[in-house]
Amino acid sequence: MSAMIRDCVILRHTPRLVAIALACTASIGQTEVILTTRPSLLEERDAASFQLVRTVYVPHSFLRATYDGDRFWIVDHASSGITRLVSVNPADGMSSVIGSTSVTLGTVFGLDIENQSGDLWLALGQDLYTVDRTNATMTYRGYLTGCPNNETIWAIAIESPQRVYAMGSYTPSGYALYEFDLTTFQATTLGRLALPPGSFDDLAMRPNGDLLGVFRKGGSVGVNGLYRIDPVTVTATVLVTAQFNPMYAVAVGPGTAMASYCTAKTNTLGCAPTISGLGFASSAGTSGFAVSAHFVLNNKPGRLLHTTAGQAALPFAGGTLCLAAPFYRSPVVDSGGTAAPANDCSGIWERDFNAYLQSTVPMPPGTTFQCQWYGRDPGFPPPNNVQLSDALEFTLAP
Repeated sequence: MSAMIRDCVILRHTPRLVAIALACTASIGQTEVILTTRPSLLEERDAASFQLVRTVYVPHSFLRATYDGDRFWIVDHASSGITRLVSVNPADGMSSVIGSTSVTLGTVFGLDIENQSGDLWLALGQDLYTVDRTNATMTYRGYLTGCPNNETIWAIAIESPQRVYAMGSYTPSGYALYEFDLTTFQATTLGRLALPPGSFDDLAMRPNGDLLGVFRKGGSVGVNGLYRIDPVTVTATVLVTAQFNPMYAVAVGPGTAMASYCTAKTNTLGCAPTISGLGFASSAGTSGFAVSAHFVLNNKPGRLLHTTAGQAALPFAGGTLCLAAPFYRSPVVDSGGTAAPANDCSGIWERDFNAYLQSTVPMPPGTTFQCQWYGRDPGFPPPNNVQLSDALEFTLAP
């Protein structure tokens, strides 16, 4: 079964807005999402082209972020210099303040999750803490030694308990990249990155071993942005520039596991309606997961058929019904597209499945759905006067 790969998120910051940018792509293989911020928007982008895919409002000014596959974990700033630990649903941006942290606003720190234990680590200067995700309590774990002149740590990325990367502050010779483990806390200097005065505000590791970082230097066009950092050569390659709105955080984790299957029915204009999913399928999300079909006849009604009974491949109306019984029908939507009297395949059927579930019977996390679009094709004689897409299978996250 082929899965969708979700790839790359970016956080950027402006004085009035906070935004999380999700740079995402679809491919066959492991599901992955990369996240980035600007204060209060969730921007989802294609990881190959970094074109904007969707935006979600998140009412927080993010300082650092990490992702555990279910929630974004954010440290934001509130009033009176207070910082707070906040969890965010990536589907719809709904958030929950867990509690205040011991980090003073304006203090430099790093944040990341160690995936084997699930511990949330925070580096404050050279001091290392774990943060309780139920109440934001910080527990001291040790002191990072080996940093020349007690250089301040700006960001951390945890590949494993045995390998953690840390970025130091700017010096005339560049930004020090360190490696240490979560047992001895002894840092080794890998080298220094040659970039102008500024800051690497956050780091994140991808499963393929790529180290990502977000860099900012005031309003410097062409310098602010998301970078790929090579720990071997200690060089940085810009992936996307942030223009005048510098990015503030980057996080990586699994996205929605989804796979297309079955065969679409070719319509009377020779097009095969193609199903796709975009966003995060969430049992708690009120929006944020669009199930669409492209290459549909324009201005035609359609319904999304869905089931949890499994896949099928049954002859139906001159095509294939891809869902096992019992299956259910969502309300009718119109495909739109080119205005009449034109007839073409410019139509798109789309439904936000998270919103639809909340309006019917919400299902628990871990529920696997199969979906297929169905609609009219008046070019075929009855009873075969229908269009059918291929099918999509996906599993709900919390």
